[in-house]
Amino acid sequence: MGSPKALLDAGDGDTFVERIVKTLRAVGVRRILVVVAPDSGPIRLAVERVNASLVVNPDPTTGPISSIRAALEVIDPEGFGGLLFWPVDMPLVKPDSVRSVLDAFDPGGPPIVVPTHEGRRGHPVVVARPVWPELRAPEADAGARAVVRREPGRVREVPLPDEGVLLDIDTKREYRRHRARWGRR
Repeated sequence: MGSPKALLDAGDGDTFVERIVKTLRAVGVRRILVVVAPDSGPIRLAVERVNASLVVNPDPTTGPISSIRAALEVIDPEGFGGLLFWPVDMPLVKPDSVRSVLDAFDPGGPPIVVPTHEGRRGHPVVVARPVWPELRAPEADAGARAVVRREPGRVREVPLPDEGVLLDIDTKREYRRHRARWGRR
């Protein structure tokens, strides 16, 4: 992309990371962690502006699973029953969609909640505490997707009309193509 995705303009005066944090706050999430690389000074400033907690991922070269593991190290002792994870390059998820995913999470139900759009799985994803050891295990080194796919019966899918749960912005072309949508939440 040429610059950190977290700092890209989300089209409404916020960066991607600010938009995601504000969306989480809008749906009532109180404990918000943003996992960053050790050398991410400008992202840290954006996170401070929206009063989220910062977690440093000591080895981001091992992929996104390392960020999930860094977050787990912080929240595990705090007694939370679930972790919602949301990649920063997917800022177009609408607040109602996040609310639907959170409402579908039941600690006594399936331990993984995944939004879908037109039959395809997206983000953000919620995983219950009993799944956390699997996210830490070497089998998950390739990513959380392997954990989610392992046992289909333990996944609750939440069908949503929101295409934003699928829109992963990884290239400048994707960024330009989806930019028009950012003002319509």
